[in-house]
Order: sequence, then C-alpha cells, then structure tokens
Amino acid sequence: MRNHNPQNHRTRYKSPSLSPDTELAKKAIGVKLPVKIDTVVRAFPDISGFVRAAVIEKLEREGINLEVAIEPTPPPATPKKTRARKTKTKENGANL
Repeated sequence: MRNHNPQNHRTRYKSPSLSPDTELAKKAIGVKLPVKIDTVVRAFPDISGFVRAAVIEKLEREGINLEVAIEPTPPPATPKKTRARKTKTKENGANL
C-alpha cells in the first residue's frame, strides 16, 4: 500500500545536506563512473549530496561565480531529417 504522507513527496528526493527551500532542477544529470570510483561513491550514505557538493566545489575552484544567474544556452538546431522518396522505375512495376 502506498504511503500518502503529504510531506513525504516534497522531501523524498531532497538531500539532507540541502536546505528545504533549495530549488532543484527538473531534470537529473547522470554519469557513469569508473568501477573503483563508483564503489567508493556508493558507500556514502548521501550519494546525491556528495556528488552535488563535489560538483559545486569543482565549479568554485574553476572560478565560476555561482551567485550569478546563468541562462542555459539552448542546443544548436539540428536540421530535420527527411526520408528519401522512392522513384518509380520500370523495375519496380511503375507504368512509365
């Protein structure tokens, strides 16, 4: 049976290391790690919090100002692929 605790759905995926009012992105970022690193990271009780802190620390070391709102850049438009049309020839039974 499902747990219908109204507070649970708001905090289920929030890390204990975050304040409750921290807004999270709608989409998650996933990466595959080398096996040895994956084993170490999965040993942490709060994997998301650890990875989140590591990313933030790296961005700060790179000198990226996290206080400035960063506008996401949309991906470049890709040309729409179209199917090649079959041409009628005598070989495929067309009346020419």
